[in-house]
Amino acid sequence: MCSGPHEDNPGRRRQEVREYATRVPALLELADWLRSQSVQLVAMEATSSYWKPLFYLLEAEGFACWLLNAKHVKNVPGRPKTDRLDAVWLAKVVERGMCRPSLVHPKPIRHLRDLTRYRKLCRHRHSLRYAEARIMPMPGQAAKGAAVIGVQASA
Repeated sequence: MCSGPHEDNPGRRRQEVREYATRVPALLELADWLRSQSVQLVAMEATSSYWKPLFYLLEAEGFACWLLNAKHVKNVPGRPKTDRLDAVWLAKVVERGMCRPSLVHPKPIRHLRDLTRYRKLCRHRHSLRYAEARIMPMPGQAAKGAAVIGVQASA
């Protein structure tokens, strides 16, 4: 969704809604289109972690990006809810100053947080492997503490 002053009618707003895939080439195409439309601010609703690739790519392309909390920009109850209508609504809310962006940490802090999460994940995986090695015997070995019972067949 892109909105701005209408060229032919100064009192009206111009808006255009387009859909793009979430693959990198399509997002780069979106960035080019936004740049061609002289867009300065990009606002998006925070939904799970789906916003991250778009936010980070547009930020790297030089756009000012706002992440909006869905609770703060709820649409009017009783109206149909579609992605297209949500895009128009978000543009109106931002243009009218009816919201403010959520905190998105600066790049160095995000990188540090990602490293910390990765470290925790590695520790967790290591502890699982260690526990698994103690519980499950290697082929040809008996598990620690397991009783080995030999049965001899009689002739």
